Amino acid sequence: MAEIVETRGSSPKRRDGWALWRRWMVATTLGEFAGFAIPAAIGPIAVRVLDGLGRTAAPLAMLGLMALAGMVEGASLAFGQSLVLRRAIPGVNRRAWVLATAVAAGVAYVLGMTPNTIYDIFAPDTWVMIVLAVLFGALILVSIGFAQYLVLRRAVRGAGRWVWVNAAAWLAGLPVPFVAMSLVPDASPVAVWIAAGVASGLLMGAVVAAVTGIGLVQLLREQV
Repeated sequence: MAEIVETRGSSPKRRDGWALWRRWMVATTLGEFAGFAIPAAIGPIAVRVLDGLGRTAAPLAMLGLMALAGMVEGASLAFGQSLVLRRAIPGVNRRAWVLATAVAAGVAYVLGMTPNTIYDIFAPDTWVMIVLAVLFGALILVSIGFAQYLVLRRAVRGAGRWVWVNAAAWLAGLPVPFVAMSLVPDASPVAVWIAAGVASGLLMGAVVAAVTGIGLVQLLREQV
């Protein structure tokens, strides 16, 4: 069972919720920032490099490449979070946390890019694209939270709430890079696209960290 305690010498003390939130905020923000820099850099370069592969091969290659980049992003995010969890919830398997998050992030990238990939290859009707976008969008929001829940449930009660906390966090955070990239002129150099993506990753990470941090503090308070 999780304990909200902080050890100084041999005297355990209740962990202050605000201090825990701050540590989580820093670790999660930096983890996501570092991780998102990978797809943010690879994406614009890959668009130029893979363009000549053809209508079918280019979208599929892009999908696979970004899925791998997404796994790196997820691993970076989860590693940052695990540095806080090792003290906040000692019962959490940190390796499982990182692996589960990495896989879920890769899946999220596949889900996010599949509608565009299908459109590029098959050009289906608009209603098909809308259905796919809504369905896959909902799955994206719960992907990381559900994967982490599978690890977290072994250490805390009521871990199912973590799925919905993460869904809310990503719902608030994911629009940030889309808005940032939409503000970049189409003819901009690759470096500008990369800079916009990397910068937006920092803000997205902060939003996700703030929301999930509140959820974590509340979840752990209910354990005692």
